Amino acid sequence: KHSHKPIKVSVGAGPANLAWHVYFQHYKNAKELSFALAPIFNKEMKDLVAAGAKYLQFEDLGAWLPLFTGDQVYTGLGARAEIQLSRGNYIRLSEHTALTITELAHTVAQFEITEGIALIRLERFGTAFARFEVDTPNAALTLEQDGFYRVNVRGDNESEVITRQGSVEVVTADGSFKVREGHRLVIDTSTGRLEIAADTSLDNWDQWSTDRDRTIDRGINAGQVIQGAATVL
Repeated sequence: KHSHKPIKVSVGAGPANLAWHVYFQHYKNAKELSFALAPIFNKEMKDLVAAGAKYLQFEDLGAWLPLFTGDQVYTGLGARAEIQLSRGNYIRLSEHTALTITELAHTVAQFEITEGIALIRLERFGTAFARFEVDTPNAALTLEQDGFYRVNVRGDNESEVITRQGSVEVVTADGSFKVREGHRLVIDTSTGRLEIAADTSLDNWDQWSTDRDRTIDRGINAGQVIQGAATVL
């Protein structure tokens, strides 16, 4: 409230990291303790926002508590999340996005997105994954190669996949479709609409992600490499 410039505040270790660095007796495991600590951190963050903080950052969130099969990630109003699967492979979630990890193993990754927007980037696909699948309420998407993909889910009946780079196989109730680079597929089961068209459109979310990639690339070139982190942005 006393500054005209955006303020960034570090919240500290975060509930996940903190739970792995303390001794406890009244919780079954570190994950249960993390959930108990989350409301405390939530209140602290709300107080910081009320005091004028523009950006909040958890230190090393996820570094000590990896995501597992069955875990869920949801981004609320104004929130963003990034799941780093390995260097060069990530999923970024825009606000109001719900993602469930259906399966996450050494060579298999399967996710379900029930609402919202996700950007997915894959590098060295052949050495990292034997299968990479994203399911929506009305389609199953199998990403087939390195590339950059966007998935939009608008309720139970409408899904959209855009292939910026790469290729994706989409299976719906009406059949199987290949969505190649520079194209999008819209699946609307409420109206029976199924449309493949060229697409080069970009919005603010795409631009934000591109800017973040450039920032990360500059950090890597400067020797500031961070691997294996999950980040709330």
